[in-house]
Amino acid sequence: MASSRGALQAWLATTGFLINLCWEMLQSPLYEDVARKPYGEILISRLHCTVGDVVILLGAYWGMALATGDRAWLLQGRIRDIAAFSALGLGYTVVSEWVNVDLRSAWGYADTMPRVPWIGTGLAPLLQWVVLPPVIAVVSRRLALGARRHGLGEGSL
Repeated sequence: MASSRGALQAWLATTGFLINLCWEMLQSPLYEDVARKPYGEILISRLHCTVGDVVILLGAYWGMALATGDRAWLLQGRIRDIAAFSALGLGYTVVSEWVNVDLRSAWGYADTMPRVPWIGTGLAPLLQWVVLPPVIAVVSRRLALGARRHGLGEGSL
């Protein structure tokens, strides 16, 4: 069973990487660096952001594992767990965007980025952590369960 839990995390990381990379590239015009950096630098930046997104996903996964007492919590498919998983990532993102945009100026929003009133977070990163984690969770769960049914969950992933 331990290896199938590891496979679940691998599916989560892989699915999370692919889906978040698409999102990062699509939201790129909403960041100020697009107007001043060459495409290669933007691509490297977005790959860096995507790896960070995967780290946040895995951190939220482990937070839920601690909260539920079950490292395979995602296989249960409980809506409340997936909502809490999303909320963990969203909470981190709101704080991270505030620190990195408003305090450190590590990156900046273009004028076209809508900002959420009262918190100032860009709408695109906020939506990213509302929309993507449930999608990633559902896809990862289905992949992990499918792999298990086909004998790939134990030791081979």
